[in-house]
Amino acid sequence: MRSLLRHFPKGSYSILTGNMLEDNIQVDLETTMDCQYYTIDLPPFLNACKNFWYIAPFLECLLIFFIIIKGLNIVKKKNIKNILATTYGGFEVAAYFIHKITGKRLYIYLFDIYEESQVTTWGKLKTRIMEPRLIYAAEKVFVMSEFLAEHIKMKYDIETVFLPHAVDSSFKYSHTTKNLFPENRPFTVVYTGMIYEAQIDGILNMVKVVNSMPEGKITFKVYSPQSREGLERKGIKGRNVFCGFVNSSDIPSVQQKADALLISYSFNSPYPFVIRTASPGKVAEYLAASRPIIVVAPGDSYISHYAKTRGFAVVVNDNDLSKLEEAVLRLMSDKDLYYQLINSARKTAQEHDGKIISEKLQMYLI
Repeated sequence: MRSLLRHFPKGSYSILTGNMLEDNIQVDLETTMDCQYYTIDLPPFLNACKNFWYIAPFLECLLIFFIIIKGLNIVKKKNIKNILATTYGGFEVAAYFIHKITGKRLYIYLFDIYEESQVTTWGKLKTRIMEPRLIYAAEKVFVMSEFLAEHIKMKYDIETVFLPHAVDSSFKYSHTTKNLFPENRPFTVVYTGMIYEAQIDGILNMVKVVNSMPEGKITFKVYSPQSREGLERKGIKGRNVFCGFVNSSDIPSVQQKADALLISYSFNSPYPFVIRTASPGKVAEYLAASRPIIVVAPGDSYISHYAKTRGFAVVVNDNDLSKLEEAVLRLMSDKDLYYQLINSARKTAQEHDGKIISEKLQMYLI
C-alpha cells in the first residue's frame, strides 16, 4: 500500500490502523506515509489477554467496536467520501459497518484469500459471515493475483480489479549489467521479509543446503523485522547463514548485492488456499532489483505459475533438498542462465511500476 499511496495527492487520504508494535518485531519508521494517521488498539490490560484463545473472539469484537466508533468520527471530521479496507485484524468488518452507517462507498483490497485462509473456529465463522457481505457491498474488489481474481469470479460471479504488487519508485535500483555473475567469491542468496508458517519450508531447506556446503562457497542472508533470536528458534541459523534487519531505504542495496533472491512458500502449511492464490509483496522489489530469483513453492501456486510464465526464476516445486541444491548449483555455474533470468526480471518489473498501478487505483477512489 505504501508503494501505491505515495503517489496519491497530498492530503487526499487518511490512514486508520492498529498499533503494530510487538516485542519481537523491529519497526521501520521510514515506512510511515505523509498523511494523517489514526491508530486504534485495545487498552493495555485487555491487549495482554489477546493470546488466550477462549477470549480472543470477544476481544476482536470489542476492537471492531472501537474501530467503528473512531472510523465514524474520522469520516465526519475529514469529510471522507470513500473507504478502502484491507482484510486485516477486523478492520474490514469495521469498514463494512461504517459503510452501512454512513453510506460512504466501500472498496476492498484483498492481499490474500479471505475465508479459506482461516484456521480457527472463530476466524472461519467470522469470515463465512462477512466475506459475501464485503464482496457484494464493495463498489470494487481489488486483488493482487489472477488466481485470486478467478477464485472470486467463480465463488461470487464478481469481476475484480487486478492490481499487481507495486514496487516503490522511491527505491533506487542500479541497472548496470557489468560483472554481476559471481566469480571467485562466495555466492550469496538473500531473503527479505517476514517469515511465518506459509514461508518456512523453502527457507529451512535453503538453510540446510547452504550449511551442507563448504564454508566460503555460499552464504544465505535473511533480513527480517523479526528478531534474530526468534529466527534462530525457527531453525534459521548455521555457519553459512546470517540474520539481520535493514530499514526500507536500504532494501534495494541489500537485494542488489545478492547473487540470487529467494521466494518461499510452504508445502504443508495450514493455509493451502493462501499459498495457491497469493502473490508475495516482495516479488515486485525482487524483479526491480534485477537479480535471479529462486522460487520454492508448490506447483499449483500462483507464484510458481507467474515465475515460469515470465521466466524470471529457477522454480523448485518439490519439498526436496536435492532438487533445491541442484537448482542452486546450476545457478552458481551457468552464466547464460544467470543473465537470462536477470533480463526476464527486468522486463517483468515493468508490470509492477508503482506510479502506473497507483494511477489505476486512483481512478476508482479519487
